Amino acid sequence: MDEIVRMRREMSATPPDQRRTTTRAVARILDDVHLEGHMGKFVVESDEPLARGGTEKGPSPLQYVMMGTAF
Repeated sequence: MDEIVRMRREMSATPPDQRRTTTRAVARILDDVHLEGHMGKFVVESDEPLARGGTEKGPSPLQYVMMGTAF
C-alpha cells in the first residue's frame, strides 16, 4: 500500500500532460492453445474450449477481452 501511495503522490506532482504509464504483457504457449500470460505481478492462463481444440484449463482469450470490456 505504501508503494501505491508513493506513486500517487508522484503522479499528482506531475502535470497531467506529462504523466506516463507503461503496461506490458508477455505470453507463452504452454501446450497447443493453452497459454500463460504475465502482466506486472499477475499471472493468468488462457485456453480454448474443447470445441476449438483446447482443454478448458482457463478462460479463452475472447472471454478475457469481453471481461475487459465489461470493466
